[in-house]
Amino acid sequence: MRRQVDNLKRRISNMVTGRLSIPTVTLLIGCYSIPAAAQQAGRRSALEVEVERRGPIHEGFAQPVAIGANDGLLVFKRPPPLLKEYPPVLRPAAWQAMWLPGYWGWDNRKKDFVWVTGAWRVPPPGMRWVPGYWSARDDQFVWTPGFWYAAERPEVVYEPSPPQRESHQPDPPNPSADEFSVPGYWVMTSGGYVWRRGHVSPFHEGWVWMPTRRIATPAGSVLLRGYWDYPLTQRGVLFAPVSVVNGRQASPAFTPQSVVDIGRLSGWLFTWTAYGHYCFGDYFGEARRERAIEPWFRAENDPVFAYERWRRAAAQPNWPGALAEQFARRTKQLERAADRRAAPSRELVIPFSDWSKAPGAPLPLMMGSYADRLSAAQSAEAIAQLARARASFETAAAESPEKAATFALPAAAPPTAVVRDAPRVGTTGEFIPGTVGREVPGFGRRTLPGMVGRTLPGVDTTAPGVVAPGVLPGADTRLPPGAELPKPQTPRKPR
Repeated sequence: MRRQVDNLKRRISNMVTGRLSIPTVTLLIGCYSIPAAAQQAGRRSALEVEVERRGPIHEGFAQPVAIGANDGLLVFKRPPPLLKEYPPVLRPAAWQAMWLPGYWGWDNRKKDFVWVTGAWRVPPPGMRWVPGYWSARDDQFVWTPGFWYAAERPEVVYEPSPPQRESHQPDPPNPSADEFSVPGYWVMTSGGYVWRRGHVSPFHEGWVWMPTRRIATPAGSVLLRGYWDYPLTQRGVLFAPVSVVNGRQASPAFTPQSVVDIGRLSGWLFTWTAYGHYCFGDYFGEARRERAIEPWFRAENDPVFAYERWRRAAAQPNWPGALAEQFARRTKQLERAADRRAAPSRELVIPFSDWSKAPGAPLPLMMGSYADRLSAAQSAEAIAQLARARASFETAAAESPEKAATFALPAAAPPTAVVRDAPRVGTTGEFIPGTVGREVPGFGRRTLPGMVGRTLPGVDTTAPGVVAPGVLPGADTRLPPGAELPKPQTPRKPR
């Protein structure tokens, strides 16, 4: 203990000389063990919270894919100030796991805000988290969602809103048992928006494809490149949201201690499209339908459900039907219950200590070192600053919608080790046939005359038959086995 105190004094001295920021040291202090006497004195300033057994899931942990226009969730209450949140000492053993800080979310049953607790998250390979935020709109407040963005991209580009499309069904609409549907999306070209049709792609064990899509922001539309992500059970530790019982203490702060058992989440998972969040818990019955919250297996093109259905196909061929029956049975049970809040979901939210000791825990955990806590503090601080900067920029850019807006992102920290490779063959197939000599989105609108058989800098061309890709940067350009190459075309002059 004396050594810990000496280390803490040295770090505080560094803070005074400007080597560490005050929020970082504040978080470090909260991570250290405090003697019993100090804990007795500090209980008067501790934040009293109540663990929720239902609510929104941190969108950095899992986020549904919304196809089409979405105006966002509007509420009539101002969100409270952000809480001070200290990550638990236990953390996933994966070296790349990061702490995503919490934020205020909305509970439509309570008509009030709940704190969406932070999460330990293994980020998708090559991606960085850009957090969402609440902003004022007339006399209401609207949630602008966060998103995973390519770490190699130094800036976020905002474009005018795309046109409306009557149908968003993927093309082709009927994939085989070992394939999933990838929806289409709008691409900005020199001549305006062009619809890039959907297609099918094969599954890969241990990977979930999050398709390319657009999201609406106050500053315009943002095109998010598709990427491979981990299954839910391999993404990290998901903590349950909390409600503040008494937030008048001098220093409101807490450490989450209750987790959502991801292994049991499939029977309690819902999609709230207008909010852009997954929700867990007892969202059943008429109240659910009024809020437009649907079971996740009914959501259009839900990538997580598609992967789980494929993964369970051999051992549980009737899993989708059994899941639907389970939801219907729980809906009837809840509608018959005198107290609709007494839903049988208590086994879903459990103490972190119990979850970490379970032999079937999805990810191994370890005791975080001082360096781990320092890294978590710096990561949380950087994400909070990025949220404020993004909110300020997009609010100002919304006042001049006719001007092109570009938000510069801070430099992403380079990885310190090599993660397992994401699938390379047949990842997306996102290309535009006949792009020779035409502008290809995703490469700064450069023209690529006569690119058939040539090499494009920065694109993987190790496989034979690489053609002018016309894909977003970093997407796989190699053809699946058995695929036929397009016929060579005569180069045309750039338009």
